[in-house]
Amino acid sequence: MTKVKLVRRGDPRNPHGKMKWYGTAVSNGSLSVRQMARAATRNTSMTPMELEGALELFGEYAISQLLQGHTVRLGHLGHFRLTFKSDGADDIRDYHPARMVREPRILFTPSKELRTRVVKNLTFELGPVVKDGVTYASVADYLKGEGEST
Repeated sequence: MTKVKLVRRGDPRNPHGKMKWYGTAVSNGSLSVRQMARAATRNTSMTPMELEGALELFGEYAISQLLQGHTVRLGHLGHFRLTFKSDGADDIRDYHPARMVREPRILFTPSKELRTRVVKNLTFELGPVVKDGVTYASVADYLKGEGEST
């Protein structure tokens, strides 16, 4: 179950518009690599240490491949690739990558299978409410705090 936090703010596309309630995903935190490895290898013949080692090796491999400009596939989960913004040059002779390439980043693109399996199985429930920097545990608590009935 994915919790949805309600936040009251203006529409970034219309700064002078009416304040509205927007839903944002609530993170339930993350597992350490060790915790994830234990959970993922439960009921398998692989040990958590083997999976941790494989992930470490993959991380080093991915770094070297990305630095060479390669796309790095992560099995059926998706792939990593480099992307960046670039300033333009009027004349091709004036383009200098060291000066004109900016904001490089690594982009992960999930596979269609991963995206479908996750999105198809998502369910949502209302969680906390945030207004003016104050967090309420629920919509009912927010309404009570505002002097309204549920």
